[in-house]
Amino acid sequence: MAKYKGIKFQKPWPCQRCGKCCVVLPMAPDLIINNRNKFQRKVIEEHPFETSPGHYMLSIITDDMNCVFLTKNNLCAIYEDRPEICRKFGHSIGVLECHRVSPSGRIRTPKESKKAYERIQKLERETETKADSIARGYELVNDDE
Repeated sequence: MAKYKGIKFQKPWPCQRCGKCCVVLPMAPDLIINNRNKFQRKVIEEHPFETSPGHYMLSIITDDMNCVFLTKNNLCAIYEDRPEICRKFGHSIGVLECHRVSPSGRIRTPKESKKAYERIQKLERETETKADSIARGYELVNDDE
């Protein structure tokens, strides 16, 4: 099974298109530049930061703090070019887990969803560096070989 350091990936479960996971996150500057014409939200600020010497990421801060590429129908305007972290969301147990859908694909009840959200938030705080490494595009490791 493929994994990033510390995060095991499962088969994806069905997205409910709620848009809750599509928030402001760091992206490669070339992704932003190549897709600027596909922005779906008002940009408040562009926040560049250095991830390592000579390497930069860019966060596009929007008026509602959702991803600049999230459409009104909760779809991705750059689905084919979306960042790696977006491709991996919903394929893991832990920080990239969806709180609305269980790993078996069952829609969680509001109570289950709240409990899962709180657990994920706690785990996210504890494992921030793991999520940061995915956002920065560290390579996928295949354990099967």
